[in-house]
Amino acid sequence: MSLDGTMILQDTPENLKKELDQRFPTANAALYRSRCIHKELLPYQAVALYGLAQRFNVAGAEILEIGTLAGYSASIMAQAAPKAHIVTLNIRHWEVEEAKVALMGYKSIDVKEAVSWEYLAAYKGPELDFIFVDGNHNRVAKDVGWFNWLKPGGLMVFHDYSPLTSSIVYDTINLMIAKLGRQLDIMVIDTNKIGMAGIMRRGGEKCPL
Repeated sequence: MSLDGTMILQDTPENLKKELDQRFPTANAALYRSRCIHKELLPYQAVALYGLAQRFNVAGAEILEIGTLAGYSASIMAQAAPKAHIVTLNIRHWEVEEAKVALMGYKSIDVKEAVSWEYLAAYKGPELDFIFVDGNHNRVAKDVGWFNWLKPGGLMVFHDYSPLTSSIVYDTINLMIAKLGRQLDIMVIDTNKIGMAGIMRRGGEKCPL
């Protein structure tokens, strides 16, 4: 990442992996440790997530994940930011139970069976440092309200930012940044037009959707 917290990369998946490996040299140890957990992140995306979460490896940091699946991405973030506390949400009971088993070795992670926007409606804090969104893509517009719980300087990152495979995510995030009147802070996109995008909250900003 640059000094201002931005990371804009576009290349082949292979070249992205090489570039990100150079930026975050400890990430591959985390990928190896988590190799047996079912995943939907591509290798370069896992390294990018590691590097983004690593910024928040400070005592008292709070990370939220929307969409646990089997726990792979939560395990990557927990290794990148072992000082942070992570809450990961999922709506499917059997996936929650599977993730709890896979993540037993990570005491910093709380796996919760919850719908993101219902959990948001009752949420009382604390403020969040980092949010990773990889839940129900068709309902992503109901997840973006979590942006208001980010601390200034906090980061909200969306998986599957793609006009081809996840047009709802792609269009929602593009509308969000257009209404904020600025550009993405994070964009890691491969030549297949698949990737991740992120928005850093600036002081006084509110979710515009």
